[in-house]
Amino acid sequence: MLQRHPIFLFYIAPMRELAAQAVLLARSFEVADPEGVLLSDEDRRAATEEGRTAGGAPEQQAESRADAVLRRVDGRLRAIGRVRTWTRISPALGVPVVLASFVVGLSTNALGPSRQINLLAFPLLALLSWNVGVYVALAVAGLARAARSTPGFEPAVDPGRRPTGSGGGTGLLSSLVWWAGEWTLERVRTPDPAQAEVVSRGLMNYWSAWSQASLALGIARLRSFLHLGAAALATGVVVGMYVRGLGLEYRAMWESTFLAPEMVAGLLRFVLGPAAKVLGMGLPDARGLVEMAAPGGTPAAPWIHLWALTTAGVVVVPRVLLASLQILRAVRLGRAVGVDPLGGPFRALLPADRGAGIRVDIFPYSHRLGGRPRETLHALVADLLGSGARIDDREPVVWGT
Repeated sequence: MLQRHPIFLFYIAPMRELAAQAVLLARSFEVADPEGVLLSDEDRRAATEEGRTAGGAPEQQAESRADAVLRRVDGRLRAIGRVRTWTRISPALGVPVVLASFVVGLSTNALGPSRQINLLAFPLLALLSWNVGVYVALAVAGLARAARSTPGFEPAVDPGRRPTGSGGGTGLLSSLVWWAGEWTLERVRTPDPAQAEVVSRGLMNYWSAWSQASLALGIARLRSFLHLGAAALATGVVVGMYVRGLGLEYRAMWESTFLAPEMVAGLLRFVLGPAAKVLGMGLPDARGLVEMAAPGGTPAAPWIHLWALTTAGVVVVPRVLLASLQILRAVRLGRAVGVDPLGGPFRALLPADRGAGIRVDIFPYSHRLGGRPRETLHALVADLLGSGARIDDREPVVWGT
């Protein structure tokens, strides 16, 4: 008995990051090579057979077929095998970011070259202010996203403005995508003009598909790198203070053209008060600050401890927590990249008898279907449902009914 089924144009499955990359790259080169310059019909049939032999879910078969396609392309263009590595924001990139940030912080002379710490011109004060500003910006962005997701909220849209993606990190990611694409194309160039044309089209197709599929994943990883880098920078500054304090004696003082001692005392209580309570230390009042303003100041060791604990509480711990959230998000996204495993040439993985027992009725509206349009529509339906599906052309529906 014939059955009626709805037509699904796309099958989006959660695929692992590397598998999704392989499928998109292989598909892009197949679509870009209709003449068989790099991939002959025999290559494609053999790859399809490998995918079917692998068995399992459609995404698993697609991954096996993609690997088979890329092996054959790699036999003609060696650099193709490394395209996925070059075009992926790997979690390992966070290691050099953290190390470089720590070294920069460690080399920063936060105590000052004159062996005197000016509490109002202290570099850590600027570092704390910057990070607090970042937290405020993140909070505002989060509230804006929550407002946009609220039912009934309709933000004003400038019709002349192009969409920019999903928020912070998109611009940086777009720049990295462009740079990596140009860098990759230079290394996959071939002297054969026909192959060069296929490579150019294939990489362009791949970048277009992969940059969209991995946008959220790439942004999450970039954000985790930035948070970890900020934490490493602050840690390096604090470690550098203690290292220099071991061999040199520093004195704490302050001076200002516009701030009175009372105002400075209030500022220090606001910034260093929580750390002072944790360490059980008292902060000087206005009279004590007058004495600190005298030449020579006071021993800097207590102030170094206060600044170190404050930096840990305001910068290091929050940044590590924010980075952890982004890392967890990236892990989740990396396990479920939304890709159609049966799109384009990968529909060859579908069973040959697919569609048996399915009937499709075509009702043209105010138009009699025939010639090339009819053949194209029939071919599309057969591609979607299988060659075994029965397709019937019905009488056109009269206009206005």
